[in-house]
Amino acid sequence: MGTSEVGKAAEQLIAEHYVNNGYNILSMNYHSRYGEIDIILQQNITIVFCEVKFRKQNSLVSGVEAVDIHKQKRLAKTASLFLEENAPLQDLHMRFDIAVVTPLKKEYVVQIMENAFYIEEYWL
Repeated sequence: MGTSEVGKAAEQLIAEHYVNNGYNILSMNYHSRYGEIDIILQQNITIVFCEVKFRKQNSLVSGVEAVDIHKQKRLAKTASLFLEENAPLQDLHMRFDIAVVTPLKKEYVVQIMENAFYIEEYWL
């Protein structure tokens, strides 16, 4: 499997995890001029913007560290555009999650960090 295929498989695994826990998928691979949000979900009054990272066991940079301040700002701007296009969702609570998929033997370890970072208004 190539890098993009592995990434798509990781995104699908995370999407299924969220769905199995009561979330509805609103969008996958949402693009804007600022970048992409891997998965956008909703559960009750919360909208979740999730960045998915696939990391091998001994990666030098963790999945969470890979989402640096610059990536966070691009995610925030992309989320803002998504909300502009989907006005009814603007009143929901919003959070940014980072999901990391790591292979372990013939299985995968899934770690989801809810509220991984906070977005200040001036970022947008």
